[in-house]
Amino acid sequence: MFESRLNWFAAAIGGLLLAQGCGVMDPGAARDRESGLGSQSAAVVADGQGYFTAERDARRCAWPRCGGYFVKRVNESLTRCADGTLKPSCYVVAITQTEEVANGAVIRGVLRTEVFGSFGVFGLLEVQESWTPFSVDTAPTAGKFYQVFDSGIRCIRAPCFSLTAALLNAPGQVVLSGLTGKLAEKAYEGLRTGKIVVNGLLQGRDAKRLLRVQQLYLPGASAPSGRLCAEYTTSDGRFYAKNFLAAQQAEAEEWIRLDPQVTAAGIGATPCAQANAKTCPAEDPSVCGIPVKTDTPEDFASLCEFRKVIREAAGIDGESKGRFTDGICPEVCALAILDAPPTNSPTVYTKNFLNREQAEQWLSNTFPEATSRELEDGNCAAQPDCFVELYAPVCGTIRDEAPHTYQAPCHFLAEVMHDAGKTGESKGYYSFGRCALWD
Repeated sequence: MFESRLNWFAAAIGGLLLAQGCGVMDPGAARDRESGLGSQSAAVVADGQGYFTAERDARRCAWPRCGGYFVKRVNESLTRCADGTLKPSCYVVAITQTEEVANGAVIRGVLRTEVFGSFGVFGLLEVQESWTPFSVDTAPTAGKFYQVFDSGIRCIRAPCFSLTAALLNAPGQVVLSGLTGKLAEKAYEGLRTGKIVVNGLLQGRDAKRLLRVQQLYLPGASAPSGRLCAEYTTSDGRFYAKNFLAAQQAEAEEWIRLDPQVTAAGIGATPCAQANAKTCPAEDPSVCGIPVKTDTPEDFASLCEFRKVIREAAGIDGESKGRFTDGICPEVCALAILDAPPTNSPTVYTKNFLNREQAEQWLSNTFPEATSRELEDGNCAAQPDCFVELYAPVCGTIRDEAPHTYQAPCHFLAEVMHDAGKTGESKGYYSFGRCALWD
């Protein structure tokens, strides 16, 4: 049992510490191996949810610093921008809507921040609903922005308060007996298809309250995704999925081209987490997959099912990846340990097998002089971690990686097995004491 081997390591450490007269604990010396992608997800700007107007950025400089939009909260003099400052309007690098955003459009959405590589943090406006201006003249007026809808009330005589107007970005609403102004007729036509947005002035009082329409905005796209999902598979069994903004088609294509081992790739017009509607073919062969999110081997009915898990982990604005091999996951973990001599330093070999017969043959034929040869059911990555708290550092090297200081020999052993769980097999060697040149 590997537990007994870990206990053997613990006993050896205890003897070593007694001989040296020390017993210092250093939990921070344990290795911290990152398995994530290091991506930053978008964050909502304070007061970032509400209604905005959007105007195209006409400045002449390179994207993403220019070429986006200037947005401002309607019915308010200042807007909180991505950098936290309050300004009359804020620059955003993109508006996440699959259709072209009309100049002067009214948008219900969420203002977020997102990191654009070395360019830094920029704002982007994530659309939930949008309204397109009926007129090309979107110059500011003295009116306020209202969302107007038909309440369904019908009367046998006037005035009939059948309309409701809600002031945008503010609480409360008023009932109206009608609309007036040059655009009133078009506004009534728009009400037949749903809620409209009006910039206008309230007129009259209790007996007859009207809204004079100065600018009319008709419903546009509702809750578009505004994201692309780029994904690819490689010849060595890797699968990647990453979300891009709708305006970043070229960046998504370049991301795929950067990997020389791509064998299949695609870019979809929805976020990755929403690209899993298609049913996987029942006849596809099974695979052993290791999603980076769990870093644990799992059996999947097909490569298609494995890809769905990776897309789901990527979500709507992130990325994820994983590795896979054909067939079911290995079921036996074999471990061989050679103490010095015959090797120059204690050396660990570990490998996954489909059955015990193969594992036993590998151990006996390859390591006849091993100090310890052991088998354990399950993948090597699923074996127990080391829980020794005493600090007896060793300098360990796993495969061809740089040497690293581990808290104790059993921590090093657990890391070698963990590495084998991801790639099939692994090896490493160590010496007592910290790595003087690398840590």
